[in-house]
Amino acid sequence: MAKKAPGVIIALAVFLLCPILAAADISIGLATPSKDNITISKFPFHYNDVFRVYNNANEDRIYTIDVVAPYTDVLDWVNVNSSIFVLGPGSSTQIRFTIDADDGYTGNYTIMFRPAAIPEYTPQNASQIMAYAKLSSLFSFRIEVPDAVGEGSLGRRPFLEDKTPKQKQENITKIISDTTKDSAGVEFAPLSRPVVLTIPDTVQVNELTKIALSSIGGNTPVDLKFLIISPSGERFTQPAVTQFSFNDVGKWSVLATIGDKIIFGKVVEVKPKQEVGSRNLIIAAEVVAIAVLLAAILLVRRRKHHHDAS
Repeated sequence: MAKKAPGVIIALAVFLLCPILAAADISIGLATPSKDNITISKFPFHYNDVFRVYNNANEDRIYTIDVVAPYTDVLDWVNVNSSIFVLGPGSSTQIRFTIDADDGYTGNYTIMFRPAAIPEYTPQNASQIMAYAKLSSLFSFRIEVPDAVGEGSLGRRPFLEDKTPKQKQENITKIISDTTKDSAGVEFAPLSRPVVLTIPDTVQVNELTKIALSSIGGNTPVDLKFLIISPSGERFTQPAVTQFSFNDVGKWSVLATIGDKIIFGKVVEVKPKQEVGSRNLIIAAEVVAIAVLLAAILLVRRRKHHHDAS
């Protein structure tokens, strides 16, 4: 009996659950590096490689790169050059990851890189039960620290070690977890009450803009916050109701978070500020164009009147 492909199972699950969740299209593609493992020969150690993420959707989407590792010290080795970003429809971006280890324990460690498409904000009403679906892909990368190398550094890892599974808000894409249980697929973020996002689609650069997150029916979660990322990757954590100045031109990622979970996102386009002088020139040009048009109409009417009189 033929096995069902994971993508078919995921698609079927999304189809069956679609009445209660925001749309989750197959909007992510992934090209993995040719090498999937390394052996650390000595400390300190440095390595870098690349993979590519694709937007298969027909609109702008926000993507995250989650990095998952079994221990805090191993997670600290790994960095990516961009962990939250916007991709236009049909476009892709190359992600560079680095492994920098000054010291370490003996062992074999599996790192998971989990690119994910953040669900878009969908307007809701009080009668809806919403569960936003984040669609992710995944590839693993194994790091080996041989006995001789580990013994010359930190030695063997203590048997009882606090893996500190909680992650900080500023490191929302770096996760401590048992990577043997990690998998790609659809991750649901259910909401007990519909959340309303108030924010314009486009704003002018450096213009103070009111933005808000609120729950229909009140009782907005106390840990409901904004995570806002500029085109250059700078992060801003903001309360649920605030005024914010977008200080760079381009496409910004605006994310709604509850605790350490991203619920949904929205792409906001920030445009250059139109100078007062430029606006006046445009208005003056429009006035001149209207005056010329009226003069032409008046001239035609006079000629017609003269022709009829003769």
